[in-house]
Amino acid sequence: MKAVKGGAAVILVAAFALSVVWLGGSSAAAQGKPSYGCGLGFDFHLTTTQAAELPKSQKAIDDGLITKDELIAIYRAKWDHNGNDMVCVKDPRGLENAQRPLAQYIYNFVDDNASSPNGS
Repeated sequence: MKAVKGGAAVILVAAFALSVVWLGGSSAAAQGKPSYGCGLGFDFHLTTTQAAELPKSQKAIDDGLITKDELIAIYRAKWDHNGNDMVCVKDPRGLENAQRPLAQYIYNFVDDNASSPNGS
């Protein structure tokens, strides 16, 4: 009799675990597309044009290192993988004092987590 009770308990635990997985999966599937934002720690969610107008980007333009159009082209080619013209930008505070060439012009960029506008 104990084996049957133990077996029933195992079946109940397994059924509960499967229902939790099934409910969790359907909840995640119901969410649809990812959000149109940036991960934690990023300061800005901007178009590539807005990113080229940030203070450090503008300083690089003013110092004659690059043009605004070149910056926009780089941001689109290197970081805007989903093609929605949006990037996430983080200002790596304290880097201005680093002994790295061009540190005064640097931001950290990643693509935002939006779905591609063409549905992929």
